[in-house]
Amino acid sequence: MTPRTLKDKANQALARGRFEQAEVLLRQVLTRLPRDAALWVKHADTLRRLHRLRDAVASYRMAAAVYSGEGHDHRAVAALKVALDLLPEDVDLIADLIRVEM
Repeated sequence: MTPRTLKDKANQALARGRFEQAEVLLRQVLTRLPRDAALWVKHADTLRRLHRLRDAVASYRMAAAVYSGEGHDHRAVAALKVALDLLPEDVDLIADLIRVEM
């Protein structure tokens, strides 16, 4: 399947509330498009709905890394702040946020 087809199927699964299926499809797309920050955010949001908070934080961090690498630090900060809301005691996450904000 093409990345576009996988994205479409993931969006359909999300619309139907099939979060497990959507997560698998999004993970498949990310193996082909690892530099798609918006896709990492969608993956993180899906994991959050599945209550897989540590995994969600990891995907938000990946989104932040991609955004930061593209010079979109404000978007990187936003992704890290959402992650920090999920795990407010995560010292590494706090350090990442400070690094990007500076």
